Amino acid sequence: MKRRTLLSAAISGAGAALVPLRSVFAQALPAVTIDGKETSLSAAQLNDFQRGLTGAVLRPDSPGYDEARRVWNAEWDRRPALIVRCADVNDVSRAVGFAREHNLLTAVRAGGHSMSGHSVCDRGIVINISAIDAVTVDPRAKTATAGGGALLGQLDAAAQAHRLVTTAGVVSHTGVGGLALGGGMGRLMRKFGLTVDNMLGVELVTAEGRVITAGAEENSDLFWGTRGGGGNFGIVTAFKFKLHDFDGTVKNFRYLYPFEKAKDLLEFYVAFSENADRDLYTNATISRTPGGRMSARLSGSFFGSDAALNRIVNEIAKLGPPASTTNDVTNYVAVQRSIDEQNRHGMHHYAKAGFMNTRDTAFIEPLIESFAAGPPRLAFASLIPMDGAVGEVASDATAYPHRRAMFNIDTAMSWLASAESGAMVKAGRDFWKPIAPFVADGFYVNSLMDENVTAVQANFRGNYPRLVQLKNKYDPTNFFRLNANIVPKV
Repeated sequence: MKRRTLLSAAISGAGAALVPLRSVFAQALPAVTIDGKETSLSAAQLNDFQRGLTGAVLRPDSPGYDEARRVWNAEWDRRPALIVRCADVNDVSRAVGFAREHNLLTAVRAGGHSMSGHSVCDRGIVINISAIDAVTVDPRAKTATAGGGALLGQLDAAAQAHRLVTTAGVVSHTGVGGLALGGGMGRLMRKFGLTVDNMLGVELVTAEGRVITAGAEENSDLFWGTRGGGGNFGIVTAFKFKLHDFDGTVKNFRYLYPFEKAKDLLEFYVAFSENADRDLYTNATISRTPGGRMSARLSGSFFGSDAALNRIVNEIAKLGPPASTTNDVTNYVAVQRSIDEQNRHGMHHYAKAGFMNTRDTAFIEPLIESFAAGPPRLAFASLIPMDGAVGEVASDATAYPHRRAMFNIDTAMSWLASAESGAMVKAGRDFWKPIAPFVADGFYVNSLMDENVTAVQANFRGNYPRLVQLKNKYDPTNFFRLNANIVPKV
């Protein structure tokens, strides 16, 4: 069997029973084109499109439309003209063809976790692949195939059923596709590399509606671009990942300190992280409760031996006694779900992040001062090491270029009422200003918030010209533009 057949067979029919009942269109539907012009889709065009799908099309008056248009970040309350619930790769191909034929503004949704709201659009078409979510594991080959709409929790659980694992993000209801295409940070990245370092192949629907596969030996240029280049080159309907042996045992610790000790903690942490065990995932965080109480903490998950963990604990003890300590041993799937609730759907979010390429601690005081001056809902600022296996890959081996980054500074704030959005977004931007001079010219594209096209171009560093060449080849009209967009020059 060819690779395309293998990938398709693993996900065919997945979720078909989950799509809504078909709409019958009796009148024309207003919409907007990719370049912002008004257009109209006739009832005949819409019904013909629907008849060719296994899945279904939702219009604004369809049952379930309001639920289907909601995404993880409630900051984006958009109303597409059409939502296509794709049941298989043929539906995706047909949806792309319809959108291209009518030049419709197009968003692609899998898990719906796009921080910047690119999973949905106003008055365009949303191609929803969330029903293409089957995950299969070959325990002998140590590989997993995941539908483009699968969630990280599905991949984690399927692999762990065979005592296997691959790097995935830290919130289990995130989509595999969005995470993987942007790089794929996670608890196991220092041990096994980023998610893109464990990708073996993809099945993808191009801007022309063609279904192709890409890997090390087939369309290798495209395979390079999908590993960190985001959703610029097509809709990935299947991923194949390398898996690693892992029994799932995770030893967790959490040391809480008063906010007054935040400077000491962060300075200690910068030095501590330099030679940290690769079986260790940690973050040093300053945080604030909804009531405004601030604190500092050092949290970690360890995948190695008890003896190695004891050495780590003894090193942390040099920082002095914490206000409180929490320790437990649990399984990997549970750890991967541990912060799902605090990252639940339906809240408003604003976030900024950036990479640091130095261990200079000059950023610490401005970070603490800016955080302390922030609003009550400025939830956290976290420092996460990016070395280990991540840094062993050449910067141009994949589209993801930030192999020499030492830390990712990740900041976020959340709130419930949309009336607060203006003030909260302003506060988030104000908080980040003193931090920005200390980060490199790049950020994790999955943390994209309101960065402009110039920032996106700089983010890809020396890989950007090659990415433009790929965009010219696979999407010369910039059909897939709702992403960390690479602008073609054709």
